[in-house]
Amino acid sequence: DLRRIRQHLDRGERLVTLLGPAGVGKSRLARALMDEIAGNYPDGCVMCSFDFIGRESGTQLLRDHVVAALGSALGLDFSQTVQPMAMLCKYLGLRRIVLGLDGFENCVEAAPAVADILLAAPNCVVIVTSRVRLGIAHEWLYELHGLATDDGDADPGAALALLRACARRLGVALDDVREHAALQRLVQLLDGSPLAIQFCAQSLRTLTAAQLVQRLEQGTWLDSSLHMPEYRHRTMQDVMSDIWEQLDPAAQEAWARCALFRGTFPREWVPDCAGVSDESLTVLVERSVVAREPGGRCRMHELTRQHGLAMLDTLAGADAYRRQFALGVLARLASMAPRLEREDAALLQDVKADINTLAAAVELALQWASPSQIDAPVAALCDIYHRLGWHFAAARLLDSVLQRHPDAPVALRVAWRHRAGAVLHNH
Repeated sequence: DLRRIRQHLDRGERLVTLLGPAGVGKSRLARALMDEIAGNYPDGCVMCSFDFIGRESGTQLLRDHVVAALGSALGLDFSQTVQPMAMLCKYLGLRRIVLGLDGFENCVEAAPAVADILLAAPNCVVIVTSRVRLGIAHEWLYELHGLATDDGDADPGAALALLRACARRLGVALDDVREHAALQRLVQLLDGSPLAIQFCAQSLRTLTAAQLVQRLEQGTWLDSSLHMPEYRHRTMQDVMSDIWEQLDPAAQEAWARCALFRGTFPREWVPDCAGVSDESLTVLVERSVVAREPGGRCRMHELTRQHGLAMLDTLAGADAYRRQFALGVLARLASMAPRLEREDAALLQDVKADINTLAAAVELALQWASPSQIDAPVAALCDIYHRLGWHFAAARLLDSVLQRHPDAPVALRVAWRHRAGAVLHNH
C-alpha cells in the first residue's frame, strides 16, 4: 500500500483519500505514509483528527470547524483576524507541508475548503482518511479492504498473522493445531478488519476461538465490552453505532433491509427483495457500508450486517420487510428450478454464491408460511444442496421443517421424511 501511494505522490498527486469501512486501518496507513515521506517536506507533516466533530446542520458551520481544527493543529492564533480561512491559506501557501485529515467523513460537506487550501498552497499535500470520498477536483482515491484471510501452506494470511501477533502480545497462547479451523473462520467472519481483529484478540483471553466464532455467528459479540484505551470506541457496537448515526433515516432503513442478505448478493436482487432503490444502495456504497464486488455483486461486512439486523428490529415495518425479502428471494429460487433440472453448470456456480441468502429466505419463510407454501422452496433448496454435495445441510433443513410443522398434512410429512432419508443415505 505504501509503495503504491508513494508512486502516485511522486507523480504529482496532492490530494489522496484513503477510503474504506471503519476499522480497516486507514488512520494507521496515513500515519505510516506521513512518517515515510516526512523527509521530503521541510515544514513537516501535521495530522488533524475530525472524529469528534459532529454532523452540524449547515456547510458553513462545518467549514468553520474544519478551519479552526487545522489552525489549532498548526498552532495558529485566529483570535486577531476576522478571516481565519485567508490566514490559514496564506500560512500554508508559504510552506512545503503535508496535512493529514483523519476521519473526515464527518465533514465531507466542507470538502470545498480542502480544494481552496490546495489552490492557495501549491506545495501542500493533503492525505485524507474517510469512509466517504470528498468528491472534489483532483482527488485520488485509494480503497482499503480487510486483510487477506486465505490460509495456504505458503501464505498463512495477513489477517490470521495479525490475530496471532495480537494474541501473543496479550499473553494468549493459541493452539494452531486444534483451533486452526476456528481461527480461520474467525478472521473470515471479521472480514480481515484490523480493528475488529484487535478487539477479538482481547476476547481470546477469556473465550476459546470456537466459542468466539459461535458468538459472532449468533450476533452476540458486538456489544462485548473491551478495554483498549488507544481507541475511542470501547466496543465494535460503538463503531457501528457511530456509522449508523451519521446516516439519514432513509439510508438507515436501506442498511437494515440489505442486512437480510448473507454473503455477497447480486445488485439486481436489491430492489425486489430488499425494497431498496438504486439511489439508496449507492448511498450505502458511498458511505462504505456496502462494498461493490466483481460481476455486479455487492457485499456487506459481517459485523456491519449484524448491526443492520439488530437495527431492523427497531423499525416499524420490520416484519413486512422480512416477508418481502423472503418472497422476493424465493421467487428467484423458483425461477432457477427449470435450469437446474437441465444440469446448467453455470447456474450452479451462480447459485453457490447465493446459497446463504437462499437459505436465509427459506428460514424466514418457515416462520409464517403454511406447509404447502414452504414445500416447493424446501424441495428446491434441498435439490441445490444435493447437487453441491452438501447433504448434511439438506438434512438439517428438513429437520427444521419437520420440527416447525408438526401438524402438517400426513402426505407432506411423509414426503419430507422420505426426502430426509434419501439425503442421509447420500451423506
